[in-house]
Amino acid sequence: MKHPANSKNFFDSGAKSYAENFSDKHTAISLEFSERCSIVKNLTSSLSGSLLDCACGSGVVTLTAIESGHFALCHFNDISPEMIALTSSVAQTHPKLTCKTEFTCESIFDLLHNDPTKYDCIICIGLIAHTGNLSALLTLIANRLSPGGHLLLQNSLKYHPFNLINRIFLSQRFKMRSGYFLSYFSSRDLEQQLQRNYLSIVSDTRFCLSIPFFETIMPKINYYIYILLKPLASFFGSQQILLVKNTDADG
Repeated sequence: MKHPANSKNFFDSGAKSYAENFSDKHTAISLEFSERCSIVKNLTSSLSGSLLDCACGSGVVTLTAIESGHFALCHFNDISPEMIALTSSVAQTHPKLTCKTEFTCESIFDLLHNDPTKYDCIICIGLIAHTGNLSALLTLIANRLSPGGHLLLQNSLKYHPFNLINRIFLSQRFKMRSGYFLSYFSSRDLEQQLQRNYLSIVSDTRFCLSIPFFETIMPKINYYIYILLKPLASFFGSQQILLVKNTDADG
């Protein structure tokens, strides 16, 4: 991770309001986060064994993934102490949490480097935009995936028109707030990096057609844009969640 201290501080400062992203408020952000949960729930419904969430945030997405009851172990990790505290609090009262749990607060690079555990499922939702150094991250993830294990990887598509608008109008503002620029990757970038680590794409789910720039100046309009364009998002969405399988028989 190129800027762990900045990333930690950014998520610490936003932890108290982060759960609002999953609320029923009429915002494009809430709709996007709701879709994240739905997609993750669908993609993990037939998976089982041990699960690691590399950047669990408030824990909502992770808890959605384990609602199937198929996982025996769930490891929650986040670089932010405030986020891990929030996740722990939510998890303790979750009625469908029946598996063994672990909570750690580390840079995902340090965790994957030091933790010898092999996981059957690794979740990276909302992570790679903040880490940079994708090649090193995927190599570490591949080493921690069991043979035949699966990775869920979210990406903001680099050359999507809506993301280009975001980068033009909001990237400098985000840099001033956080101390770093967000990272975007093309589908080709990801596929090549994954292939180098014996990771094969099983499915590519696209979602989210909203204009982040509008969220700051015309949030209501952005909300209705999201709803209006939702039928097209599965084909032309600005976000993707890849389901990836480890095809290295040696793990």
